[in-house]
Amino acid sequence: MRRALASLVLLMGCATTPSVHWPHFRSSLAGLEALSPGEGGVMDARALEGRVVLVTFMATWCAPCLMELPYLIRLQEQHAAEGFVVVAVGMDLDGDLVLGPFAREYQLPFPLVVADERLRKGDSPFGTINVLPTTFLLGRDGAVLAAFQGMATQPALSKAVAKAVEER
Repeated sequence: MRRALASLVLLMGCATTPSVHWPHFRSSLAGLEALSPGEGGVMDARALEGRVVLVTFMATWCAPCLMELPYLIRLQEQHAAEGFVVVAVGMDLDGDLVLGPFAREYQLPFPLVVADERLRKGDSPFGTINVLPTTFLLGRDGAVLAAFQGMATQPALSKAVAKAVEER
């Protein structure tokens, strides 16, 4: 019983709320470009222009973040040829000290940037980040097509990504 209660508290700490959509919200990846690239690779916002980008704010201690990571890797592999890329933003307080080994262990096929103090306090190009994971899907024009607070359901995320990469 204690183990089940501890798991429930852990999951609630990271939150798993239904998806939230902000179709008219525009963002700038330039605010993320200045972040330390960590060992997950360099993020060049100019190279992302014209691509469908999924930005996920996550942490190594967040169980829902870790649970959805294999699916994000699969999405990257499935849709990379269609101009799709995932960018992970690591919110861990210890930065690359924790995120570097994490990126090596998971062999991430997408950039992992290290959040700075401003971002960890919730100030992002997408507004305040209160829940991990929080994920934003950007269309080729940079507009936010969908946003998910908490762990996104695989069908909803898959459908949103498929629709976004089809649009030219």
